[in-house]
Amino acid sequence: MAIDLELKDPEALRQFRADRDDAARLADQLGLVDREAVDRVVDTLKPLPGEEAGAFRDRVGDTRRSVFAQAFLAEYETRLYYQSAEFPNGYPMEAIRASIASRIQGLDADYQAALLPVALASFQDLPSEPHFDSDPRNVWSQVVADPSQIAALLATDAPAGQ
Repeated sequence: MAIDLELKDPEALRQFRADRDDAARLADQLGLVDREAVDRVVDTLKPLPGEEAGAFRDRVGDTRRSVFAQAFLAEYETRLYYQSAEFPNGYPMEAIRASIASRIQGLDADYQAALLPVALASFQDLPSEPHFDSDPRNVWSQVVADPSQIAALLATDAPAGQ
């Protein structure tokens, strides 16, 4: 789902497009989206009945930029999550990232559009990586459930010479 709004106010529409385009540029710079995959999907779009060539090109470009903007919003939300805590070792960050991306896609377009300026304003202040606990004994519970992981942890925690 792309961020697509029906705004009547020309100034609100201009601001939304500027924010969306800024977010799309950041997502592209950060490598958050596989450009080729987006191009393959966008290339499947066909003109709507009666749609002029210029309007179709605009719609394709808007769709591409909206996909990138959604990726930016997912990265923003992920970084907010990183900021929220110190994580145990082995915490499934990729699963969290995928969950956040899925949730962002499910948000309505108005909410996504309202979130864009907030995300753009605070993005640079957020951590780009999660902070993991420096204590190697603090391990996420599903990792501890694996006996080989417990043995490896005990072996790394043993004092020298034992």
